[in-house]
Amino acid sequence: MTPPLAQPLTLTSRPSWARRALLATSLSLVALGASGCKFTDKDLEGWAALEDKGAARLGGYVLDADRPVESRKRALDLMVEHQYFDHIISLFKQLPESDRPMILEESIKLAKRYSEIQATVKQQATSVDLIYYMMSFPWGEEALKKQPELLSWMATWSLAIIKAGRTAPSSVNPDRALIAALLVGGDPILKLVEEQFEESVTDPKTVIALHNILFPLKDPKIEVMMANQLMKTARKLYPDELSPELINVMVKNGNRTLLKFLVEVAKDNQAPQASQELAIDKASSVLISLSKGDEAMKAETIELFKRVLSSKIASSSIIFFTLRQLWVLGGVEHLADTLKAINPEFRVPVSGTYLRLDVEQFCDEYVSVQKDEARPILQNLIDELGSDAQYWPARLYAITCIHRLYPDDFPRFLKSKRRFKRYFKRDKTVVRAWRSDHNTTLGEVVQEQLNPLAQ
Repeated sequence: MTPPLAQPLTLTSRPSWARRALLATSLSLVALGASGCKFTDKDLEGWAALEDKGAARLGGYVLDADRPVESRKRALDLMVEHQYFDHIISLFKQLPESDRPMILEESIKLAKRYSEIQATVKQQATSVDLIYYMMSFPWGEEALKKQPELLSWMATWSLAIIKAGRTAPSSVNPDRALIAALLVGGDPILKLVEEQFEESVTDPKTVIALHNILFPLKDPKIEVMMANQLMKTARKLYPDELSPELINVMVKNGNRTLLKFLVEVAKDNQAPQASQELAIDKASSVLISLSKGDEAMKAETIELFKRVLSSKIASSSIIFFTLRQLWVLGGVEHLADTLKAINPEFRVPVSGTYLRLDVEQFCDEYVSVQKDEARPILQNLIDELGSDAQYWPARLYAITCIHRLYPDDFPRFLKSKRRFKRYFKRDKTVVRAWRSDHNTTLGEVVQEQLNPLAQ
């Protein structure tokens, strides 16, 4: 059984990467005849040139306990040098326990030699492959835990390839190599990863790549570290370079601080409009999901959305979207406070009927779902706000919902307590994007609702 992973990583089970590394096809190793037959290094080198057939011969030689130890090591060296890793894995699978110390010693020596600065690119890649495939076996993993410099080398090599965006010259992808080094090496390797995040704070491509590689581990400690780094990158790149790719990975991380930041972006028109809309669209959906069954989180998210509504520079599309999200989250219970939160100076479209269409849609598709519960709330809101110009958006939404949801009662409601004369008849608050031909006023809007034929 594989020993537990290095602490303090909190993964619940050994991942499948190690098992998948063991190729399904285990090549048969060639028998080499009588043990008395002598072979020289030149013979071994000749086999190495024969590719698959020669690699199988070399593997059989390594496994032959009657051969000289140094010659067996030389055969393994040639297999590694020629990158015959299919055959090396087959050799490792058949390796008797008694031979493991010798093979481990030689493999670690080769991995160190090929990881040196003066090694060629091919040799360095060979070192990574050899380390990775050793990890695929419990006895190899245990030995490598005692070689932190090799694990650090493997992680550093992987990080460099990932940052450069190059195709790895190894048989093992750098992302898999990095994960393997992290799982076996623990905190020291995590520190290297964190340093790479820090170094790449203004390089979103690398930050996103590292996040996507490590996120499937689902380790809380790693997720928190990555969330902190994503926040640093987002703040550095804000507002102009807050790209859709970065927004999406911040949402994928799911950290509440990241999600709140993205919602706050929506009420600040410094960022591109498309980025603002994407940020609040993605982040609000996750926040609403997280708020289910968590009353404290729900209350916090409601207040966050209300801050968006209170912005006078947030675009109308974001205001309208946030209204709908608040309804989804809070329903009729928060309807009055939601409407009152709308800033009277919010950026209403300058023409068309965009405002009218959205107000009517909000009433017809959202409030109508709880129309019976909403009736007293809307009517009380009209009486509470009276003719207060600071709350004209709330009054517009409320009176329009009453008109559309309770048409039979609408005239009687406005005449009762002289509401139309007291609250709306002389209201000259300009309402844009309600009529397609010209601006109107709140008083004219209600007059039209009360008597559409008068217009």
